[in-house]
Amino acid sequence: MSKVSRTGSASARASCDGCFTGMSGRRRSRWRRRGGCLLAKQLIHETSLPMAEVALASGFNSVRRFNETFLHLFGRSPASLRRIRDKTKREAGALSVRLRLPAAL
Repeated sequence: MSKVSRTGSASARASCDGCFTGMSGRRRSRWRRRGGCLLAKQLIHETSLPMAEVALASGFNSVRRFNETFLHLFGRSPASLRRIRDKTKREAGALSVRLRLPAAL
């Protein structure tokens, strides 16, 4: 990578970004934000962390940016997802069962 950047005018980061985009079909920053939102979604479902801590734990430096990106990707705000989770738990009487099915033959 650095050999390419030394011979041309592109920096090593730009070269890396170009390779990543070429191989994955999306920009590295978008890939990181999507991964962060997927982690945040899991944290919202599995923990009671405040939203600011969920945002920081999933790699966002700004709660506003986190809310905006989450809404764009999933079509609802992180807070609404938490409310749905809480309502579902109350309706279920706080009893949850997770069944694992055997692999298909």
